[in-house]
Amino acid sequence: MESRTFFSALFVAVLLLSGCGYYVLFGHPDGDADYGSDCVIDRAGRPVKIPESLDNGIVTVDTSGPLRFLSVFGLQSKVVETDENDSESFGGRAFSYVYDLSGVRTHPNRTLSAETVESIAALHPSLVLMGKSIYDQYTGLAELLARSVTVMVVPSQSHSVFCKDGHAAQWYRDCISMYGRMLKMEDRATAHLAAVDAILKDISSLTGTDPGITYAAGTTYRGSNGLNTTFPVYLPLSLTGGIDAYTGHPTADKVTLDTEDAVRLIRSADRIILDPSSVDKLWTTESQTILKELHRINNNGDPATMCLSTLVCPS
Repeated sequence: MESRTFFSALFVAVLLLSGCGYYVLFGHPDGDADYGSDCVIDRAGRPVKIPESLDNGIVTVDTSGPLRFLSVFGLQSKVVETDENDSESFGGRAFSYVYDLSGVRTHPNRTLSAETVESIAALHPSLVLMGKSIYDQYTGLAELLARSVTVMVVPSQSHSVFCKDGHAAQWYRDCISMYGRMLKMEDRATAHLAAVDAILKDISSLTGTDPGITYAAGTTYRGSNGLNTTFPVYLPLSLTGGIDAYTGHPTADKVTLDTEDAVRLIRSADRIILDPSSVDKLWTTESQTILKELHRINNNGDPATMCLSTLVCPS
């Protein structure tokens, strides 16, 4: 039997857990005016004073965006209120599976009402992270809230090109740097961007090589997904010019297959990419069947053990 390679897509894990993944933002703050070392210029071009501490917690307004990039800094435990979907309906937001926010206060999704403004102001949070689309739609209410608490407007999200010339795109760098300054975690922001650049460089180095036929699974995108769900539009393959094993609907973002069809594609592939971000789905019948097949391939048919690593094996 031909030797095939099995590995985890650490690139996607880093991006998803850090908040990239398939969802990315666009744009960056305008201008470089010097408002002092204690201020940050937010996405709306507003000078915002850096809070002395985050002891009173953080509120996010706008589903996924503000919280996604906050997760880069590991401060989910500081969140005291968020949009309903960030607490109750995780969807494709991998960072939501990393830290449980189900117990925090919530407000209606992707909107800002006078009632929500009053409620947040009464909570006296140290910082409110508000998506630009919310600010643009409810500017009056947003500025009313900003009279009582610190409000930083952050980029809204859009599907967009994530990298350019082997590096994270400038709008992403600006966003992470802005968060780093506001949170007094500039070293963390610098380290994160360096790590992302290193991963992108590593993937880009594969360009021009022959990756063969690849089956990609496990990505958390529009929900967490079992290993029988594959992704015809998959960023690492796009970066390297790889060929996806699934050809039925090549422009589909994800396709869930019958287990038998997934196993057939895996057997025909030269390389298998398993993104670990959907670890919660590894125990489904479909995923376990595929894991056993992968083990059989990697061990030349030896069924001595059915687990690939401690990541997917019970203790």
